Amino acid sequence: MIKDVPQNYFAKFAKDDNAKPHVIKFYSVSCHICDEIKKDYEKLAKDLSNEYKFVKVNIDKEEKLSDLFSPDGVPPIVVYKDNNFHEIEYPNEGYTYKYLKEVLTKEE
Repeated sequence: MIKDVPQNYFAKFAKDDNAKPHVIKFYSVSCHICDEIKKDYEKLAKDLSNEYKFVKVNIDKEEKLSDLFSPDGVPPIVVYKDNNFHEIEYPNEGYTYKYLKEVLTKEE
């Protein structure tokens, strides 16, 4: 199971120089796209657990993070690596296991 993290979680791991890169899925309970990628995201978390730590953030509960990371209301998937956050581009076909794995393995 992927851990749901609050806003203060990021301050803790950002200070840790040895922290594993993170993949952060922002989601909303009412978001159908978020629901559609849930299984693929969980499979990725299992398959890439040696390279990344996978977490998720409920944007309905964490409004400040929602404003920062999904100002247009579409919950993104973000990578935190080398003290930087960057959003994984949302392709026309949507986030799929194959697409996300490709992007993440190129980042290593």
